[in-house]
Amino acid sequence: ANRWGSIEPLSGREMLQAQQQESRLTHRVTMRYMEGLTPHHRVKARGRTFQIHEVGNVEERDRMSVCLCEEVVAV
Repeated sequence: ANRWGSIEPLSGREMLQAQQQESRLTHRVTMRYMEGLTPHHRVKARGRTFQIHEVGNVEERDRMSVCLCEEVVAV
């Protein structure tokens, strides 16, 4: 599905906090809410692919989702 969204690299401090849970988290993706979005999904944007590790429902209002992701790099 196509969604509006933004992709931001995590800051050094955020990466240190995120590494306690997952050492490869590299980006935060904020987008319009999508029911059923799970870590089994990926986000594609501008030719880049991001594997979702965590999905959050902002304020539990079903309007915005924030995903902590790892960029998938083709070898």
